[in-house]
Amino acid sequence: MFRNLLLALLVVFPLATYAQPINVALLSGAGDGAWDTEVQAKLTAFGGGDFSTIDIIRIDAGTPTLGTLQSYDAVLVYTDVGAADPTALGNVLADYVDAGGGVVMAVFTIGGITIAGRFLTDGYFCIFDLSQSQDVQLTLGTIHEPTSPLLHNVASFDGGTSSYHSAATDVEPGCTRVADWSDGHPLLATTTIGGTLRADLNFYPPSDDSRADFWDATTDGDQLMRNALLYTAGAVVPVELVSFNAVVNGTDVSLNWATASETNNAGFEVQVQNGEDWNVLGFVEGHGTTTEAQTYGYTVGDMAVGTHTFRLKQIDFDGAFEYSDELEVTVETPGTHLITRAYPNPFNPQSRFTLAVAQEQHVTAELYNTLGRRVAVLFNGTVEANQSQLVTIDGADLASGTYIVRLNGERFSDALRVTLLK
Repeated sequence: MFRNLLLALLVVFPLATYAQPINVALLSGAGDGAWDTEVQAKLTAFGGGDFSTIDIIRIDAGTPTLGTLQSYDAVLVYTDVGAADPTALGNVLADYVDAGGGVVMAVFTIGGITIAGRFLTDGYFCIFDLSQSQDVQLTLGTIHEPTSPLLHNVASFDGGTSSYHSAATDVEPGCTRVADWSDGHPLLATTTIGGTLRADLNFYPPSDDSRADFWDATTDGDQLMRNALLYTAGAVVPVELVSFNAVVNGTDVSLNWATASETNNAGFEVQVQNGEDWNVLGFVEGHGTTTEAQTYGYTVGDMAVGTHTFRLKQIDFDGAFEYSDELEVTVETPGTHLITRAYPNPFNPQSRFTLAVAQEQHVTAELYNTLGRRVAVLFNGTVEANQSQLVTIDGADLASGTYIVRLNGERFSDALRVTLLK
């Protein structure tokens, strides 16, 4: 009976990695300009590797043009006082999304002091209600999508004593509910509009560093804003590989991996190391662009006893690629010994097979014709435990016909049949 061996590398990539840096703008209608400076400072604190530019644009003073918005990869929109022209702002933000721009909506834009225009009428919101809820301290509640990039490095979130949020009880149609407040209202949501990623954050961006009742700055509100901006800017590496593991059954190795989301993913080359080189074993098609988790599998049969190193080469439709981390898999000898099939068989002039033993011992491999006469000694030596020994059958000086390979070790005897065709 074969022995089953489970080997797993639970996390191969970080949950989300990013192509950086990006340019962002804060489209603010905050009641105090100092609050914008605080939000800007929190995002800046992540370092220049995330954001090249973090500008503040006051939407209560006027509506930015599409050209202005397109100088940024993503924008974070929040209000306290109303926009100068809610309809014009909604129209230009919808145009910006249609052109591939990333928009992150936050309170009170998504509830209480909202915008209008196409952003509202054409369904660009993920979380929306005309009213707001407040004055009950809330925290991060149920997480529906634990592998979402919005939750990368997020351990906790406390909305503070006011916990301002939209009164919406569900996300809009076509949107993904990522996480909830502790009162069950949606906290984080995402969607894709015409290939452009969108996200809504159901909290007010300034923290209690600005005012005592805002979100607790010792928790991860800044991380949520960072993640959402990078995500909607399309700065997430095309495929989030969250697991890569192997199950060994005898000499068969089943490789399994999973993704949290994919962008432009043509598929995966499965590769195995051969000395300093990598051999391609096969290709598994990807799911293109999706925010849903996907699982994959590939089985490699008749692997030699010993340790093998595998990796995945993820390839985009445009030819760009990334390698996974390497996964080492050990194939052990089932029972007392293992002999693989001779290949090729029939053969001319050579065929090969591998031999492995569970315990180190002296082994002979001899070739006999059908009359029982020994015609060649193929191997005579010590085979180490769980190490593959390659044996070659050379038929250059032999006549066509059927031959028997007889193997004798200190703890086993076996045989296999081969055919030489000249």
